[in-house]
Amino acid sequence: MGKVALIIGIIIFLLGVFYALAPHSMHLQYGLDFGLDHMTHQLMGVVLLVVGAVIVWKKR
Repeated sequence: MGKVALIIGIIIFLLGVFYALAPHSMHLQYGLDFGLDHMTHQLMGVVLLVVGAVIVWKKR
């Protein structure tokens, strides 16, 4: 179970990078905008980054 949680943490972390750092047009292009504005995507990205980092940190 530890390796699965580590992989899930990495995936969540990478999603956070995508939402926090990618341009808003990229979210729209891939259809992953969920009807939200860019500031909300950035906030969601930061939350995902923190959650992913905590999961990875606790599983190491």
